[in-house]
Amino acid sequence: MGGEIVNVGGSQSGIMVTLRSNLQSKMETASAVLMAAITAAINSSTANLQRYVVTEKLSGQMLRRITGTLADSVRMAPAAQTGDTIVGSVLAGGGVASYALVQERGGDFAYEILPKNAQALAWPAAAGADADFVNRSVSAKQKIARASARGVNMIFARRVIHPPLPARPFLSTSAQECIPKTVEIMETEISKACEGLSTDAAV
Repeated sequence: MGGEIVNVGGSQSGIMVTLRSNLQSKMETASAVLMAAITAAINSSTANLQRYVVTEKLSGQMLRRITGTLADSVRMAPAAQTGDTIVGSVLAGGGVASYALVQERGGDFAYEILPKNAQALAWPAAAGADADFVNRSVSAKQKIARASARGVNMIFARRVIHPPLPARPFLSTSAQECIPKTVEIMETEISKACEGLSTDAAV
């Protein structure tokens, strides 16, 4: 056929598959069949990547799941063709999950944390004693009362300067780790399409 995949890459913005331009120069019918197969394969690959990000990175492995807001923001964009290139993407963030990029790349500067509905910030002094403090269904007063009942020492402060957040690349690492599966899906779909073309040509 003369068509060949020359690039299958994973990046923060998604998966990109580039085809040699001579794929379309051989036969319009064959090109349309192959393009359709590749488009379907990319959509399958981005759907697989979306599931991978949510289940393997955002369910406590890289980032602790508290509300699920970031995981819910992970979505795929349908594959689109421009010339001899077809691109599919997986995106994360936006709206209430606007912090996705900071988690992915890390922060550039320290930031101030102030109390919202209390006179002071409070958190347990002992590591591992903060189970209630990540539960947003429990009020601040309840959290402090429970900690006190367990004998957990508390730290109080009117303000905190938090250091820059470290990078936690949940999306770009997932794309890289899913490349073998992407290649497998691409090879399977293109093989099926080529077999169909060979059968049609034989008839």
